[in-house]
Amino acid sequence: MVIGVNGKLSSQSVVLHTASLGDVVGIHRNLVSKFKLHLSDEIIIGTSRNNDNGWKKAAITNDPIRFQMWSKQSFDQAPRKGERSSCPIVRLEDIPFGEVPWVAWSDEWLPSRQNRGKFEFKTASLTFFWGRAAGGAIEQIFRAEWVEPEHGSNDAATPHWHIDWQLADIGKSMSGIHLAMAGWEEDGVGVKCWQKGVKGNWGSLSVWAERTLFYAKHQLKHFPLAEE
Repeated sequence: MVIGVNGKLSSQSVVLHTASLGDVVGIHRNLVSKFKLHLSDEIIIGTSRNNDNGWKKAAITNDPIRFQMWSKQSFDQAPRKGERSSCPIVRLEDIPFGEVPWVAWSDEWLPSRQNRGKFEFKTASLTFFWGRAAGGAIEQIFRAEWVEPEHGSNDAATPHWHIDWQLADIGKSMSGIHLAMAGWEEDGVGVKCWQKGVKGNWGSLSVWAERTLFYAKHQLKHFPLAEE
């Protein structure tokens, strides 16, 4: 069905792709099976470390529902830029340094206003950190995000990378810049041709997430952060 973002039919309407509760659970099971190849710990993806069903209550109140990746063996956390609270992080597998990379995953959904019991995909992200395996400072270095175009900025590519490393010499950060990952062959000109939506293809979301995790891990292993 074609509906506008305001719920009305119009020439500017877009197709809002929705997922069932079972679809969302299936996506997370698929992600867990793919992610475990690259991580040091067994994981779950849920709204809490106990994978409770609180998100089902959020569906009733139309609040955004956020899932995160949690380790079953440890409870490491790090502050994520732009957020008040820390997020759970998991150490990447098979990188033999005293300082190692970590990753956080999150995906966010909105209860559909047009299809009761269904959910609209909003955004997913992999955030990468660097720090010591046993305590010490852990710093956010970069992240990859896929925002459904209807929920993102008209001036930003999607999916995209962000570089979060602080430019110490000038006290500036380039974390607001969206570095395009794909989509240059999409319809439209300018920024639009860089905006690729998930569009209900949940398999492509899982493939993007696993391949992005693999590539970031590969780069950090073969080109580790070094002192200048």
